[in-house]
Amino acid sequence: MGNITCNVSLNGMGNKMFSLDLSAVSIGVVSLFFALGIALLVIGAHWFVEGAVAVSVRLRISKLIIGSVVMSLATTSPELMVSLTAASQGNIWIALGSVFGSYIANIGLVLGVAGLIRPIKVSYIVLHRQLPFSIGALFVLVVLSAGAYFEATEALILLLLLAPWFAWLFFYAPQDDSAFTLPEEHRLWVSLFKFIGGFVFLQVGATVLVASAESIAISMGVSTYAVGLTIVAVGTSLPELASAVIGARKGEFELVLGNVLGANILLLLLVLPLSTLLSVKPVSFSDVWGDYFFMGLLSICLWLFSTRFDRSWQINRIEASILLSIFVLFQIYVYQ
Repeated sequence: MGNITCNVSLNGMGNKMFSLDLSAVSIGVVSLFFALGIALLVIGAHWFVEGAVAVSVRLRISKLIIGSVVMSLATTSPELMVSLTAASQGNIWIALGSVFGSYIANIGLVLGVAGLIRPIKVSYIVLHRQLPFSIGALFVLVVLSAGAYFEATEALILLLLLAPWFAWLFFYAPQDDSAFTLPEEHRLWVSLFKFIGGFVFLQVGATVLVASAESIAISMGVSTYAVGLTIVAVGTSLPELASAVIGARKGEFELVLGNVLGANILLLLLVLPLSTLLSVKPVSFSDVWGDYFFMGLLSICLWLFSTRFDRSWQINRIEASILLSIFVLFQIYVYQ
């Protein structure tokens, strides 16, 4: 079956870096490791979300901020951890695949499934604030990708765009403090344990997932980018999918859309630029224009379905099935 090699090394900053080598392991064992990585990410994200929200409540942070920032950051934590781990280990295309694939999965898969369960009502704030900002962030990324390489300057521009997003949230927060249902309150030490434990699970799960994804790509004879776009992206989007299904069943539409759009904004303006800054090699986006097409198509469809052109102000089941169909077409496109 081969050997499994685990290394703990010290980098220049004095921090420990855990690495896992599965290159000599059978595909069956690698698949088990991949499933283990997904499980650790899901458990870690769940604990991280509960701990982060509970600590935020104790700090008396607005529920709007908790929903749009804290929960979006927490549910995006698998993508963040996987991308940063992959980029720091030289697997930048797993990182980029996770970002672009998760953006597509969040709209096509997550909102598609949630909309099939129950039509999603679209609020004024989502339609006129969050959705335009998400589309605008994608447009800026496409423009910045036109150069030969995506350099530090472009990454910093994306990071700076987070400032107006956070400024709007903090400006609006005093006007609305009832949009989200918060989890059951726990003792402070329990909340801190879940927060820290969730972070540890995310780190270990990300390392296992990156190593197994690279091994799967080699075994399948496809690029690590393709695996990142599909298998890894869907796996890291499971927290968003779980929260969307629960939110749709409970009719918490603001939570469903706010979490998905907030996560996509963070993917483009936080996870992607940090990943490129950590990359040891120059990054070129010359081969990602097909992925940009699907990202743009899903974003435009989401905007059209959310508007009042059908006098419903909601994403109905037919429109949700269209989003899900586009997601399936993207999976076929990647492996064609």
